[in-house]
Amino acid sequence: MEEIIPTVSVIIPSYNHVNYIEQAISSVLEQEPGSYKIDLIVIDDGSSDGSVEAIEAIRVATSGAFRFIAKQNEGLCKTLNRAIRDYACGDYVAILASDDMWDLSKVRRQLDCLLANPACRLTYCNATTFGPDHISRPAQRVQFSGSVKHFLTLYNFVPAGTVMYQRRLFDQIGGYDENGLKLEDWDFLLRAADATKFCYLKDALLDYRIHDNSAMARMRANGTLFDEKLRVMQKNKRILNPFLRVLSLCVHYIQGRLAQRAARYKS
Repeated sequence: MEEIIPTVSVIIPSYNHVNYIEQAISSVLEQEPGSYKIDLIVIDDGSSDGSVEAIEAIRVATSGAFRFIAKQNEGLCKTLNRAIRDYACGDYVAILASDDMWDLSKVRRQLDCLLANPACRLTYCNATTFGPDHISRPAQRVQFSGSVKHFLTLYNFVPAGTVMYQRRLFDQIGGYDENGLKLEDWDFLLRAADATKFCYLKDALLDYRIHDNSAMARMRANGTLFDEKLRVMQKNKRILNPFLRVLSLCVHYIQGRLAQRAARYKS
């Protein structure tokens, strides 16, 4: 009987990262070989900085090694849902931001992790943060596996860009929320944790770029980060432990106030 080789659909949502997008694409195309196929889809969400031209040039230079979709701006969640629902053909899905990079063993190792743990339909790993004026360090120091929903309620310990999951899980929980959530990854993970166990690799297999134009940096700067965390908690209150949900909001509120005070002190 012919062996079935799993396919991993890798989605790179591109938006105004012309200076970083080539590194992101290369880190996927150069993944270590293994008993799997990569289905790379780069989808641009209406960039205005020359990203579309740069991506098309990379596609031509790599002899069409990936599919490229350019469209009008719709926001990250609609972009991800469109890429996965309309274009992805893999049994598994992984997402890489257009300003980050993967370790070249990430796909192979995470796929092996899922195949070895059939009770887990989502796997993640650690990440290393880097950037100008930033000391490189692990993104998270404490992470969890198994039934993780209660831990995730308290805080999101899963670095964005490290997740790989079954396509069937995406379909089951309804994909990414398209109602304007800015912390769409936390929302997705909470719903996923309600449906499956997680497994993780402790090694840092993602280089997460820190810069002033990142979504988290903008939310911290304009003071809306707590409001966005509140929206996630409110939306998912049906599936979350009420005590842990309130505790999470209290902790994040105090954390936000302390960060604002520290910022005022520095200025």
